[in-house]
Amino acid sequence: MDVRAAPDCLLCGNPGRLLHRNLRDRIFQAPGEWAHRYCARCGLTWLDPQPLPTMVSSLYDQYFWHVDAPVRAQSGARRTLRALALRRLGYDVAVSDASLLMRAAARVPFIEEMVAADAMWLASQPGGAVLDVGCGRGDLLANLQQLGWSVSGIEPEPVAAAAAAQRLGRPVFAGGIETATLAADHFDAVVLNHVVEHLTDPIDALRRCARALKPGGRLVILTPNTRSFGRRLFGANWLNWDPPRHLYIFDERSLRSVLERAGLQINTQRTLSRKARWAWHASRMIQASERPTHEQAPRSVSQRTAAWLLQLSEHASAPFTAAGEELYA
Repeated sequence: MDVRAAPDCLLCGNPGRLLHRNLRDRIFQAPGEWAHRYCARCGLTWLDPQPLPTMVSSLYDQYFWHVDAPVRAQSGARRTLRALALRRLGYDVAVSDASLLMRAAARVPFIEEMVAADAMWLASQPGGAVLDVGCGRGDLLANLQQLGWSVSGIEPEPVAAAAAAQRLGRPVFAGGIETATLAADHFDAVVLNHVVEHLTDPIDALRRCARALKPGGRLVILTPNTRSFGRRLFGANWLNWDPPRHLYIFDERSLRSVLERAGLQINTQRTLSRKARWAWHASRMIQASERPTHEQAPRSVSQRTAAWLLQLSEHASAPFTAAGEELYA
């Protein structure tokens, strides 16, 4: 595989400290051995070596979680909580059988962060134009389309792009943000849901997104957090290292630097714990040299309890330690 050495920090240019070595793809078995470097000055972690941009697409030959992952039916309680969360964002959605207890639960931050992600925390804007960079099979865009947004998508994997286009009933650009032609001042919102960590040049990509936003438009980003309890618990076996697909992995400090260098003004930045249970389960499987899949979930009471404890611990401590599994800005 064609690779390039990446010994120096993207943000400050200083040599990075070797963090992990002899890493292999434990999920989709892409070839090669990889290492991580860390910059104490900037808080950035990155893959070294890195696949050349011409080779990146080959790393996703089996990466069909975004296509083949099951679409699970939501329980009645979750549908109600989702509707209540969306109403708080200004969406005109029907709410049925919402007891006082359910209405109170919908205001609990721990619950709200799990259900409001269906709209990426975007307030209602009927007819507003939204772009999803790395839209996969179009799950998020389908939600936003149903909520009244005019949706557009970019997806580099052609099978996923075709699936999204069919689902949405409109074209989806099959390519990377680097090659997409985006009109300036066009979108009311741009979202990157676990995408920025895959980009060969995240600063340039975010600049492109910033130029495509209308004045006052919003960019919403989710990405793994290297300061999470999950990362500290599992070390090199943490799911979200995902070599060789995750090229840059951030903490709050390094993500803030990347966003500001792209010309974006940060309104909100915090960590979320909503993915912690899945991270615990998948990381435990990687630790045991097993391959995690979406179909598998913790089966025993002890496993389910441990996964919930990680999520609750991350949520409770996040305001003080920034230990949530995801960074949200």
